[in-house]
Amino acid sequence: MFFDRNDFATQYSYQHQKSNLEREKAFYEKENESIIETITDIRSDQREVQRIAREKYKMKKENEDVYIVTEVEPKEEN
Repeated sequence: MFFDRNDFATQYSYQHQKSNLEREKAFYEKENESIIETITDIRSDQREVQRIAREKYKMKKENEDVYIVTEVEPKEEN
């Protein structure tokens, strides 16, 4: 058996890297579609701009109180 770039271990490593890169590509394509959809919504609907400002950037109107509710996962006891 020879150890060069065509041996089994190297080919396995290449396939592993390829599958990781394909997963990353799919993730970023999905994120890109989501961002494009959000941009389209913002351009067509002023209420969408307010919704994003409130949810993502925690902005509020004058004389308005904002309460942020988060879930806390219970700690496991040993």
